[in-house]
Amino acid sequence: MNIENLPRVTSVISILDKPGLSQWANQLGLSGINVNTELNRTANIGTAVHQLIQHYLLTRDKEIFIKEILEKFNASDGSDILFAFEKFVKWSTNHSFTDIEVEKSLHSKQYRGTIDILSNFDNKLTLIDIKTSKKIYISHEIQVAAYCVLLCKNNIYPQEVGILRVGINDDQIEYKIIDDERLYDLFVIFQSCLKIYNMSKKLK
Repeated sequence: MNIENLPRVTSVISILDKPGLSQWANQLGLSGINVNTELNRTANIGTAVHQLIQHYLLTRDKEIFIKEILEKFNASDGSDILFAFEKFVKWSTNHSFTDIEVEKSLHSKQYRGTIDILSNFDNKLTLIDIKTSKKIYISHEIQVAAYCVLLCKNNIYPQEVGILRVGINDDQIEYKIIDDERLYDLFVIFQSCLKIYNMSKKLK
């Protein structure tokens, strides 16, 4: 089996309709902002926040890596990245992270994905997916449900599954735990998306 040929979780759920994205794109257009440019900019900011959080959890070092990351961004974007990261650092002081793994790549026979954080979080083996969006969307929950099943298929059984939203433009950190019953329903949706994704690929 060629793992590279397996669809990624993020590719599979990309088939879902995102009405909020269309509205956002329309607002950008009315403001004279190129949608693809803005999507790339926000994606790069999100990636930088991910990298800083993951590096901090592994090393507890902030200074060197922050400078390396921020050199790639202008002052405004760099300020947003630093704001989100420092917010996480403050939040994390009230929680414990041990036995940390980041960017853990896994696959099953049907799909593959990369997990942001797997850690003994507050004394529970926890799968955490980081988001820098304005809210937690259903697609985020479907994504983390698919990751949870990937872990189980690889004989790793998390006691807790959560989404950590570290917003760029607000003061809040939101940690949402997804219970087992909801995870089951979310994975049913993912399975349907996977069937549609594979069939669409076959018919091209």
